[in-house]
Amino acid sequence: MTQDSLNRRQILAAGGLGAAAAAGLPVSALAAPKRLDVLILASVMQDPVGPMVERLSNVTLNNGPYLSSADVIARINAPGGPRHALYCGVTEILRQPVMGAASGDEKAFPIDPAKMPNLADLSDLVKSDVIERDGKTFIIPLFWGFDTVIYNKAEVKLPEEETNTFGLLYDDRFAGRIAWLDQPYYSLYAAALYLGHSAPEKATRAEIGEFAKFMISKKKNVRALWQTQAQAINLMGSGECVISSGQIPIRVTLNRRGMDIATGWPKEGVIVWTEGYFMPKNVRDPAAAQAVLNAVLDPEVGAALTRLSGYPTASAKGAALLTPEERRQAGFDIKERGLKITGYRFPSDLSEWVEAWNRVKSA
Repeated sequence: MTQDSLNRRQILAAGGLGAAAAAGLPVSALAAPKRLDVLILASVMQDPVGPMVERLSNVTLNNGPYLSSADVIARINAPGGPRHALYCGVTEILRQPVMGAASGDEKAFPIDPAKMPNLADLSDLVKSDVIERDGKTFIIPLFWGFDTVIYNKAEVKLPEEETNTFGLLYDDRFAGRIAWLDQPYYSLYAAALYLGHSAPEKATRAEIGEFAKFMISKKKNVRALWQTQAQAINLMGSGECVISSGQIPIRVTLNRRGMDIATGWPKEGVIVWTEGYFMPKNVRDPAAAQAVLNAVLDPEVGAALTRLSGYPTASAKGAALLTPEERRQAGFDIKERGLKITGYRFPSDLSEWVEAWNRVKSA
């Protein structure tokens, strides 16, 4: 272990000015922390990750209630402008709304790579999702993941081929015990894939209507809609639901509690994505916001993030700190497993998807 590594670990373990002195660093390096209002995934900022990020960046984070990429898009376009210093969302869904049609239309403040040394260690798996224009960097992925279906193996006793499909979310045999994610694009996107549409983002208004019509016909099987992963964890953990839209931290948390929650790998396509982070154009303290982004890409933070949430870190050095089994469980090798892989793309008119989902919810 190098002295630099030791110093960083001392700071992470002890925190505060005393840690700086113990590590032989100037006390000014850890002056009174700044405070930032952010809107990022809560599941990746819990203990120990959140405290590690705050200590490394010397920024106290006030995290708002994160809902979805669509919600982020609405917030950055709201009257009065964005009210948070950092936002995140599925990179490909953010790309068009955040970047705009041409140079100068961006709703993001440029990221200065010189102030983010950990950006140089970005994994090859996600480098293509760094969004740039005119030599400037606007959105960077900090971790990635995949959306599937999850189910309770003690209650859903089916052959593997019957669980490896989005059809599990609509299965009449489990009426009243299914939970859907309350997000317009994700839920309708999964239904579109199940119905055989290979490129849902290109769907016409009429086709989107058919996706909604199908989901309305299957809504009788749904016990609850959930907006946060904590809600899904409660629904699955209590046994109230045995099948749910699949986000990684839900399964990881319940497995940690001793429940046998498994992933169904949809034959229609596992939806792989990266989580892009950006500063809005009106950010007041870009230096502090970039310090937070850089801290999330710290190798030790990246490894801790994966262990906490199950999401694969975007830090190559962070991934190297994980054991081969930890990397396998997190799905770093998912593209090598012979699964059909797909991904989200921004639709021609997101409002049509929102309207269709509202019809599903109100039905």
